[in-house]
Amino acid sequence: LLIRGTEKVSRGLRISYVAGLRAVRAARLDASILHQAAAQLTVGAGDLPEAIRRLQADAKSSARENQKLREEVAHYHAARLIVEVPYQNGIRWVDRSFDDRDPGYLRQLASSLISIAPHTVAFFSCPEGDSARVTFARSGDLDFHCGHALRDALAPHNLRAGGSPDMAQTLIPANLLDNLRTTLTTQYHQ
Repeated sequence: LLIRGTEKVSRGLRISYVAGLRAVRAARLDASILHQAAAQLTVGAGDLPEAIRRLQADAKSSARENQKLREEVAHYHAARLIVEVPYQNGIRWVDRSFDDRDPGYLRQLASSLISIAPHTVAFFSCPEGDSARVTFARSGDLDFHCGHALRDALAPHNLRAGGSPDMAQTLIPANLLDNLRTTLTTQYHQ
């Protein structure tokens, strides 16, 4: 008899087990998995829990460092965009498409850009096959609601978007990207 686990239920305890030859096969499989995991981490089976805790701690530390570096890269990228894109009609309209960036980076880049550059609007897109991710943001000194602007521009196509006054995001069919760009540029840049 091999007990596989226990679980509290409303009026007692649920016990999962296997018996007979199934118990032998399950125990052998467990031992094999334990041996393989220990070999992969180059530790003994008894040291496996500590090795896993160490890996988890390293992963958390790496994730924090990665996030910090992404923020720094986004800040420098935003500074470069400010230099590259001049004001026109009192607004810096930064329109960029990125093939190699994830939505989190676009959000971070837009946030950095609008926080350091007054009178600035960011329209960032990232094609993803037949779809495109769009991030639309504005600096705090401009007077329109990005979420409402994006929602209103997509309403004729029966699409939805959401966001705050400063930033909004959506996923749209790629064939509507130019239409959305034109609609927002016409409404908020000229």
